[in-house]
Amino acid sequence: MQIKVIDDDVLEKRTACWGFCSLNEAVFEVLAIKQYHRKKQYLVEYDNRLFWWDEDLFFIVNDNIPKEWVEIRYKYFNKLRNSNYCFKIPISYYLGPKCFMENENFMFDIYENPRDAYAFYYGETKRETGDV
Repeated sequence: MQIKVIDDDVLEKRTACWGFCSLNEAVFEVLAIKQYHRKKQYLVEYDNRLFWWDEDLFFIVNDNIPKEWVEIRYKYFNKLRNSNYCFKIPISYYLGPKCFMENENFMFDIYENPRDAYAFYYGETKRETGDV
């Protein structure tokens, strides 16, 4: 699945990620999708970091979903927990690679340890493509 930014100024203001130039020109590969209530977010990689960005900031360029992705629907008010972190991630829906959910730290590392999250993502990507 591929997405493109509607307005890079709005993206920068809402996410406080300053200095992204020419995002309107970029096409992003969606790495996963999560939702809580009605707020859907796309996981994207930009500048060797992973970000959860809101769906309404993008339009879809290509809606093909990889066959190996898993779809998980959680019950109401579900929150991912991890003993290493003092916060919870509210989630009601997940669509993406199974390995992201099997690694108990990955979803939390996106927020707290971006280098670890990117290293895990990069390692999984290389393993899937056979470039290890």
